[in-house]
Amino acid sequence: MQHVSPNRLWHLLVNVLGASAFLTQEQRVALLARGGIHMNGTAIRPGCWFHSDRVSFGTGGMINRGAVFENVAAISVGSGVFFGPEVMVLTSTHDFGSPAQRAGTLVPKEVSIGDGCWLGARVTVFPGVRIGDGCIIGAGSVVTRDIEPNQLCSGVPAQPRRSLEDPLR
Repeated sequence: MQHVSPNRLWHLLVNVLGASAFLTQEQRVALLARGGIHMNGTAIRPGCWFHSDRVSFGTGGMINRGAVFENVAAISVGSGVFFGPEVMVLTSTHDFGSPAQRAGTLVPKEVSIGDGCWLGARVTVFPGVRIGDGCIIGAGSVVTRDIEPNQLCSGVPAQPRRSLEDPLR
């Protein structure tokens, strides 16, 4: 089932007015809530973009400037999740099409980011990915597959570098 994108008025409210650097944090959160995006105590900086209201946030997180939530399918973000600047979370891809148009049928795939994660600057999360609780994703990484909880991952594509089970190690 293909999700229909909100109308132009919704995009004006959420992605133009709500993204403005001239708003206070409280004003930004109130505008996003009017558009159906409830931050639940997660802070959000200016310049963020949403495709739709199909996103849920836990409490106590922070979304830095310029984050993009291409939420054709649902995005679920846990509590205490921090996003660096210009993080991109994608939820749609395409089947292969014919030689005349290689981008075929749109395929939405949900994304889940567990509690306590930290995604560094310009991380890209691909459609269908699940990131477990307590992960750190290094700046510039491209997450193309699921990540088990408590992993430090980096690279293109992102690979586990070490376990964070024992943070004093």
